[in-house]
Amino acid sequence: MDQLERLKKWQEENPLKKWLKKTGRTQAEIAAFCGVANYTVIKWVSGTSYPNEENLNSLNVLTGKDMAAELENWVANKPV
Repeated sequence: MDQLERLKKWQEENPLKKWLKKTGRTQAEIAAFCGVANYTVIKWVSGTSYPNEENLNSLNVLTGKDMAAELENWVANKPV
């Protein structure tokens, strides 16, 4: 598996992306709930940006999960 394939596989494992798929919610709904731009959520889902503490707290409330811990674990496993 080459580097690009590993990165794509890693991106598919994003806990926020998995939650969206499981619940049928949208990135726009997350953006509205957190009070951020849609593009910000796109960056969170793609792994190019990470929510700040305030937004992580909002994500915890919205998802009912410890999204901070899940995202931290996911980021720690990013292929190099």
